[in-house]
Amino acid sequence: MQKLLIETLPSIVSGQANRIVQNEEEITFAYNISREDEHLNFNKTKVEVFNQIRGLNPWPVSYAILEDKEIKIYEAIIGEGIYKEKLNGEIVKLYKDGIGIKVSDGEIILKIIKPSGSKKMNVKDYLNGFKEKNNLIGKVFR
Repeated sequence: MQKLLIETLPSIVSGQANRIVQNEEEITFAYNISREDEHLNFNKTKVEVFNQIRGLNPWPVSYAILEDKEIKIYEAIIGEGIYKEKLNGEIVKLYKDGIGIKVSDGEIILKIIKPSGSKKMNVKDYLNGFKEKNNLIGKVFR
């Protein structure tokens, strides 16, 4: 990358760079991200949910609701679990550093979150705040 900049910048500064005019008939515009676009839908596939979380980080950040409280979700990974008998959005497993959530075709594991009224934190720190962590299993994100 640095080599390309060293080769290219002098021609840009001197006005000698080859410029290509954009074809205005091929222009497309992206829509503004709405609040609804930030809300995670756990009825989607694990790849779709993962990409939504990844695509909205660092701003505006995806979120979900747990027990009427908003939790912003900054980072997640795709899990291996398959839980056919559970509801989409249900907390199915607690890991030492993650929360497994059922989605349409498997599991997504939350890694970094920001609970309402708190700071951004690793899920491990979030879970350390619970005396009875296992009470989270079965709760459903919406």
